[in-house]
Amino acid sequence: MVASREPSRAMRAVDCHRQGYNCAQGVLIAFARDMGLDESQATRLGAGLGGGVGQMREVCGAVVGASIVLGWINGGEGAPTPERKQAIYESVRRVGEPFEQAEGTLNCMRLLGLTSRADPMPPMDVRPCDRLIERAVTLLEAELGLDHER
Repeated sequence: MVASREPSRAMRAVDCHRQGYNCAQGVLIAFARDMGLDESQATRLGAGLGGGVGQMREVCGAVVGASIVLGWINGGEGAPTPERKQAIYESVRRVGEPFEQAEGTLNCMRLLGLTSRADPMPPMDVRPCDRLIERAVTLLEAELGLDHER
């Protein structure tokens, strides 16, 4: 009997988004096991982060989710030292900056092609979110030194 393979983190995150989770939740759910969380905890952690954080259309939720994963895994316990803070910020930039370079922005509104917060969200089938989630997950895996196949 051949063992079934789990979907990659990127495919898991995209699948979650297609099921109705926001972009940040998709990323967090895909990395829940790496963070020592269950899916329910990851879902709750990212609940307010959709649509560029609370639908304010600011930083892309996939990048915000990746930032939370990095902080959770590398943040340490207790009050951080200035050096620990700097290391985490640099780690987040190593994910965020290549994302921004590839996509032209980190801003959800611009990524969606909107001109104001009041603009209606485009239909799911034309949003670039699946691609953005996949990019954020791939960059996050590289930053964490994780296998892309799991």
